[in-house]
Amino acid sequence: MNDELAQIVKAAAPSVVEISGGGGKVAATLPAAVTGQPPQGQCTKALQDACRNACSVGRSGFVIDAAGYILTTSDVARSDKVTVKFSDGTQAEGKVVGRDELIDVAVIKVDKTGLKPLPLGNSDGLQVGNLVVSVNNQAGMESSVSLGVVAGLNRQMDQAQD
Repeated sequence: MNDELAQIVKAAAPSVVEISGGGGKVAATLPAAVTGQPPQGQCTKALQDACRNACSVGRSGFVIDAAGYILTTSDVARSDKVTVKFSDGTQAEGKVVGRDELIDVAVIKVDKTGLKPLPLGNSDGLQVGNLVVSVNNQAGMESSVSLGVVAGLNRQMDQAQD
């Protein structure tokens, strides 16, 4: 299984990207999350620094189309523009073209050629107990890999109340 896992990571790595930026709207929501209170007036310098640092940490996504479409989670794409870093070290500005917070997905579009899309799987045959692999570039840690087990299927998630 070790060699198979290494081959999966090797095949996926060129399609995995790091996404940064988008701090405006995220920073506006962090004080309430950090303090448990709605933002009032000016934040302290320490809280402003925490917000800025949290918003600048690279998050991950992956190329789903050679035309420059990238899939990520909705929290990554809180503002309309982000910076995308590719496995070859190049960067491009990206525009958020779609977001659905209920199912936690967002799509970013970049103008870049030569991208290698990662094929989407079919979950119809997924079973509890199947192994799953996550390859990401979160927080600048290129090709970070996690191995997990499908713990459940078709679970209902209550929509968070505002």
